[in-house]
Amino acid sequence: MKTPRDFYQALSARDRRVLQLAASVVGLLLGFYVLNWSYHYYDSGKTQLKESSELLAWMHGNRGKLKNIEEKKADKGETNLLGPITETARKQKITLDRVQPENESRIRIWVEAVEFQTLMRWLDQISQHNVQIESVTIERSPDSGIVSVQVMLSNR
Repeated sequence: MKTPRDFYQALSARDRRVLQLAASVVGLLLGFYVLNWSYHYYDSGKTQLKESSELLAWMHGNRGKLKNIEEKKADKGETNLLGPITETARKQKITLDRVQPENESRIRIWVEAVEFQTLMRWLDQISQHNVQIESVTIERSPDSGIVSVQVMLSNR
């Protein structure tokens, strides 16, 4: 079996020269490609850093506005509706298949394939978190004790 060195030595002087020239061109092109790619990567990183810094500055600048909004909501008795819903669902090991906000104070939730008793415990827990259950549509599945539900919830 011939090694690459044996193959190279077996070439004529002219063929060796052409092979050296071709290898040099491929090496230069590969080097150019690597340098170009690394510059592009560096440039996009610089741009992303600048954008992130601007976003962070904007967020710090608007921190006071957000606190004012939160204080106004607290004064009105408004709370985040999604927080207690997802927290109680997680505790009951219920997967919320679809969540659709209707407006700022109402949300519609779909849950597929949940045990009826687990659903009742979850609804009871939700009602203890200042959340009003406006409507519930329950559909029985072929499996015993398993239901699908659509619930409309709102702030009290």
